[in-house]
Amino acid sequence: AEKLLDVWDVLHGKFSIFFYRNTGREDFQMYLTAGVARLFGTGISFLSLKIGTVLCGLLTLPYIYLLGKEVGGRRAGLLALIFAGMAYWPNVISRIGLRFTLYPFFLAPTLYYLVRGLRLRSRNDFLLAGLFLGLGLHGYSPFRMVPLVVLVAVGLYLLHAQSRGARKETIWLLVTLVLISVVVF
Repeated sequence: AEKLLDVWDVLHGKFSIFFYRNTGREDFQMYLTAGVARLFGTGISFLSLKIGTVLCGLLTLPYIYLLGKEVGGRRAGLLALIFAGMAYWPNVISRIGLRFTLYPFFLAPTLYYLVRGLRLRSRNDFLLAGLFLGLGLHGYSPFRMVPLVVLVAVGLYLLHAQSRGARKETIWLLVTLVLISVVVF
């Protein structure tokens, strides 16, 4: 009920970046649900909440495939996609409108672009990782740990022999990622 009251506020011109009802929550789900309510004509309803989180759950799957493919090849990507697509908890949580779905929704692309960026030394991938990292901080509060995960991942990469000759460039790419995520956040 509190979420729907927050959506009501958004649809009636009260825009926030943090919603204080029910011990507080980040803003992404409120704006997503308001958009769903308007786009699909479902109004301020439980159905609008569920449509938004189900869409997020479905849109997570391609990034799970891409991340699995990046890390372990095409077969690993397909297996990750299949397991994530039929896993009980992600599906149940998406279908009942809980914001937990927003964690993998932003984590999968953040990690995909980070891993790909490290492999290819691609500035654009680091920029996209920063974008999704910044957006993810508006989704679900446990996502606050992901910036540390990004720092640890880059730190481990810098310690690996594969990074020789590219450490300075990688640090600058990390700085770019951090700046983008801070601006978006």
